[in-house]
Amino acid sequence: MMKFIEPFIDVKLQLAQYLYINRGQLDQKRLCEELEISPSTFKRTLAEVEELYKEFYYNGSFYNSHSLVRIVKRYVNDSSRLSLLKLLILYPGEGADFYKQHLLLSDATFSRTIQQLKKILVPYNIQIKVSSGYWINANNKIEWVMFATHVASTYFWDQNELRQIIIDYGGESFLENESAAELERFSFADHPFVHIFYTNIYYFSLIYQYQKNQRAKPEIAIDHTSALVHLKEATEEVRRKYHARIAHTIHTVLYESLDPTKRERLIDLLLAVAFQWELFPYDVDVVDLRQDYFVRKMTYLHPKREQILTEFIDRMTHLVHVPFTGRRTSLMYLLISENIFTFEKREAFTVFVYSSLGKNHRSFLLEHLEPLRNFYPEPFQIVEIQKPEEVLSDKQAIVLTNQAFDSIPSANQYIVSDYLTTRDFLQFSVWLKERTSHTLDNVL
Repeated sequence: MMKFIEPFIDVKLQLAQYLYINRGQLDQKRLCEELEISPSTFKRTLAEVEELYKEFYYNGSFYNSHSLVRIVKRYVNDSSRLSLLKLLILYPGEGADFYKQHLLLSDATFSRTIQQLKKILVPYNIQIKVSSGYWINANNKIEWVMFATHVASTYFWDQNELRQIIIDYGGESFLENESAAELERFSFADHPFVHIFYTNIYYFSLIYQYQKNQRAKPEIAIDHTSALVHLKEATEEVRRKYHARIAHTIHTVLYESLDPTKRERLIDLLLAVAFQWELFPYDVDVVDLRQDYFVRKMTYLHPKREQILTEFIDRMTHLVHVPFTGRRTSLMYLLISENIFTFEKREAFTVFVYSSLGKNHRSFLLEHLEPLRNFYPEPFQIVEIQKPEEVLSDKQAIVLTNQAFDSIPSANQYIVSDYLTTRDFLQFSVWLKERTSHTLDNVL
């Protein structure tokens, strides 16, 4: 992820993320060492972050992604580095006094922040130049547009502000056409951040052209289709260079692991990542922070999955010669959210239902268990039994009963009250899933 946040703000963000991932449980000693902060700073910062979680809490899980995103937005607005970078991108060509006055920065703080930004921008071949004001320079137009798009999309810039800038330049008519929507045809999946990302590409393409006109004599005509044309050319080039190689690799390496539909979906995903790399050939681990939170929580709960996915991404990078590692977190997110890889295998099983209260009560239990058929594929059965002896020969039998039996292994019995509540049903569903599935060691 692009790192522009000051260390003291980053500590707050990381504590907010740890609370979310670990559901409020933190190891103070380990985190003080990891974040390089004192116990007093830890306690003070933790109290501040906890207050924000309380402020943004509605119902449900206390530490949730809804609250976390709002906490991040609150802290992002406190970053002088990011605020200065935003002004340099959106309002270039101004003197130092303009930026200092807008951000209330002293001469020393402004100079220090500029130097810090210059250092952070080096990996992206982005420079801050001073020529009749301050300017953000890139190798070419598309890299400038993609850099600005990544920063704006990652750090929740207000798109209404971008629209207003275009209106102020005189480009209001360009905001009414369908060009921004057309860009989404180059996306892989239908996620909210995809719409934001491609709309930002369109907006920054227009902003770049208007800014260039500030320095050009004579002025050039604004081409609102330029981003669309470039993306079309880029995707055609990527398919020409990589489609055959990626398709052959996936159909060979994962022939036995994935069905044909998922293999084709995976090919499309890897082409989409290659396309993103073609547009902006620099490491940008994650486009949307919610992707990062998703993957972090998955890693905490299922570390084996991260290992499997990391090995897969590294292997594809080696075999296909596309640096998928430069989009590792986003790629992990899409592999999971698109259900391309399966990490668990369901076993065929039968749930036997017994009640000591007789047939009518067994019918009551059976009726309440009927929704299970919506969650478990065939072969899956629910069978009524009158006596526990009917399942003694089946060592893997699963018995839901209101009475425990010494003759049946305790691990195979789930005891319910005579009245089965919704909570009982949900708890049994979780237990049943754990009992009837096992983790796959590998997907390759």
